[in-house]
Amino acid sequence: MDYRNKADLVDFGRKVLNLPTNDKIVLTSFVVDQGLMLPRDFGSKMLWMVIRLRAKIQKLDRAGLYCAVLSSSDHGISFAEETIRQTVEWMINGKDRDDYRSAGGFGAGELAQLEAAVNKLINRRTQK
Repeated sequence: MDYRNKADLVDFGRKVLNLPTNDKIVLTSFVVDQGLMLPRDFGSKMLWMVIRLRAKIQKLDRAGLYCAVLSSSDHGISFAEETIRQTVEWMINGKDRDDYRSAGGFGAGELAQLEAAVNKLINRRTQK
């Protein structure tokens, strides 16, 4: 995928938005843990801060713990859906501060991380 091509970003965005809810929860954990997107509302920011602290104290995987918390409530599921929608919106319509060649909000490295995560989710699902 060419991160400088808006049509490629739109196609990839459709692919991301069509993921099942469970995959969106896993992807939300990934994009938040990697810093590609950050929680926007106060409650979600506090939740992420508490999870990071707990994971550090107990030496747990932050993304795995966050994924478990999101999966356990309706609010977590709706938060994951909204985070993925915002991620796709930023990917397509945002502006990357560091890479002026980018057609959207992510630079080449960030988009490669996101694409690898999405492809891993899709491949895992198709191998079952």
